[in-house]
Amino acid sequence: MPPVAASRREYALALLAGAVGAGLILLAVRQRWAEAVFTPPKPLSPQVVAVSGADLVPLAAALALAALAGLAAVIATRGVLRRAAGVLLAAFGAVAGAAVTARVSAASVLSVAASSDVRQVRPAEAARRRCRTRATRRFGLDVGVAQRRRGPDAASPGGPPGRKSVS
Repeated sequence: MPPVAASRREYALALLAGAVGAGLILLAVRQRWAEAVFTPPKPLSPQVVAVSGADLVPLAAALALAALAGLAAVIATRGVLRRAAGVLLAAFGAVAGAAVTARVSAASVLSVAASSDVRQVRPAEAARRRCRTRATRRFGLDVGVAQRRRGPDAASPGGPPGRKSVS
């Protein structure tokens, strides 16, 4: 194979790999990573709020979009500018990968869920779940369990009567 054809193949494969990587990050952050169940006082039903990766790690989605724009810069440039755009793309990929694989805490899930708008609440799904505030385990991340009770005599809904919950 002539050297020109080999270099064009490498160029095309590099562009394809960059586009696939950015697309996978965008796809991953659109998914639901956790959910929080907020339990109000007795007569009201629990509310389930889904939290996506874009809500928890907005940096990753922004870097994926910047990487797609960087791919266009690689196509549009030549020489030193193309190499600089390639180095920038590698940096975007490394930082986005680190942001997506960072550990997510229960506090961040509950903070994002509490600040989300009411349209994300799914009370029908909450009725099928246990009545307690929790965050699910998603992608192997243990985001923990958190619970907020009112009053000193509030009993744990899943435990024996008279037992106080520990936050």
